[in-house]
Amino acid sequence: MLTERQRKAAVLARELKAAGANVTSPLPLYDGSPLRFRVLAPLAEQIVQDLKEEGWTANFLTSGREFHLSGVTKLSHTFEINIPVERTAVPGDRIPAAELALPSSAKKSDVEIEGMRKYLGMK
Repeated sequence: MLTERQRKAAVLARELKAAGANVTSPLPLYDGSPLRFRVLAPLAEQIVQDLKEEGWTANFLTSGREFHLSGVTKLSHTFEINIPVERTAVPGDRIPAAELALPSSAKKSDVEIEGMRKYLGMK
């Protein structure tokens, strides 16, 4: 069964393919792996802009020539999109704030205060 992140990646991959890009990441997307795609230079600006309008950030990785069977080489750009991993809530994974510090009404003992003064050379 696919996670929510993997479903988002699959939908995004279909949309990128429909726009003219080639998704190079294996699907389903592994946890922590970005969704990478390659697009021809003339289409890149429009696809990145469309992604930005949908709330995605496409990070530029590299440029290079894409070879075709016809012998033509066209400039293409490679981008990646980081899809956030859902955090699973773990009950009891936080220390209650009351255990982190003593209440302000708790005061240091006189012995402790005298020891600090002696250490600091104040006595």
